[in-house]
Amino acid sequence: MSIEEIAQILNTQPFIVSRLIRALSLSSVNEDETWLNISVVQKLIRIFNSTIDVRCLLLFKMLDANNDHYVSRGELSRFYTSCLETIKYVETSRVPSVIEILLKRYHLNKKRRIRFDEFYSIVMNDEILLESLAIFTDFPTWVSIVKPSPVRQNIIQRYFMGCCQQDYNNEELTRKITFDRLKDNVPRVIAVLLYILVNIALMLYVIIYRVVVTKANVFVVFARIGGMLLNLNCSLIIVVMLRRSIFLIRATPLHRFLPIDDHIDFHKFLGRFIGALSILHTLAHAINFGITKGYSWPVFMFTTRPNVGWIGGFAPLSGVILCIILLVMIICSMHWIRRGGHFQVFYWTHLLYIPFFAFLIFHATNFWKWAIGPLTLLFLEKLYSFCTRYWANRGRTYLLSATIEQSNV
Repeated sequence: MSIEEIAQILNTQPFIVSRLIRALSLSSVNEDETWLNISVVQKLIRIFNSTIDVRCLLLFKMLDANNDHYVSRGELSRFYTSCLETIKYVETSRVPSVIEILLKRYHLNKKRRIRFDEFYSIVMNDEILLESLAIFTDFPTWVSIVKPSPVRQNIIQRYFMGCCQQDYNNEELTRKITFDRLKDNVPRVIAVLLYILVNIALMLYVIIYRVVVTKANVFVVFARIGGMLLNLNCSLIIVVMLRRSIFLIRATPLHRFLPIDDHIDFHKFLGRFIGALSILHTLAHAINFGITKGYSWPVFMFTTRPNVGWIGGFAPLSGVILCIILLVMIICSMHWIRRGGHFQVFYWTHLLYIPFFAFLIFHATNFWKWAIGPLTLLFLEKLYSFCTRYWANRGRTYLLSATIEQSNV
């Protein structure tokens, strides 16, 4: 890739990219060489997404042109002069005054050069320099930029511009999925692949068994697929929220092989997937009850007379109750409720997981076999939390008074 293309991806200037490459010795690029291999590009992307401390060190190394571990007045002036000259809309007449302001901010108007510790202290204590460093801008935010007036476009022009922009965004998205990114996320990749394969295997097992062995109709097959996958995912959604167990795993070498830091995101995904599977499972059973002879559809759905299920024909009625509980939990866990000042609503409605799993055991014949392990661990964790709450050395902490100090501390 060319340096101009890399600069466009990183939202910076080609001059910055070239100085950074030379400062870090990432390539043998010289003044005339403008093409880089993909490994250098990946390193640059990682560097530009690094912490503020790392970026401060990178800026110091870019300013330190002669690599003597000092930034001098001349080095800083030449660096920012070159930066500002490459900015298309910066007024040329203002460049000297901007350089003078920068010299004062870096205290180079009083001394000839500064070391990195001084440079770091100056940047960390200056809000404007820190803000510029945070977005890795190569020119200060107080520079006046003369922006050209936008060109008015008609509907056809806006349409084609939107299509081109969408194609560009898709291209950028595919570039992000690189071998290095996959290599850095091996536990996540393995966990996702394993999860997908297990779901597919269970789905194929249900299809083969229900079609070949029991000769069931298509609606029963879909209902059983949803039921089997619900068994798995309703068990997993317990596992990923065993906070005490996850905390213990994080303290062992196992955390290197398990993506335990993603357990909350996986819990949210499982909740959405369980909602989708519940719709599939419920609709398939409802249609099947409608075409099954012997009882009317309301009798199938809301009574125990057809004796469907493993506990007194309670399966259809418990399924209706489960749908209501799940609907309440999903609605009350939406982002606009959790982050909209109604967290208590989310918290208390999420405690409906207790009757949810109780009715699920009554509803599904084999669910207890899937959930006995996770539910046992969940019970032990809750028991441990309850006990430690009232231990003498680990009891509750009560706030008796508070004092507001300076700076609202």
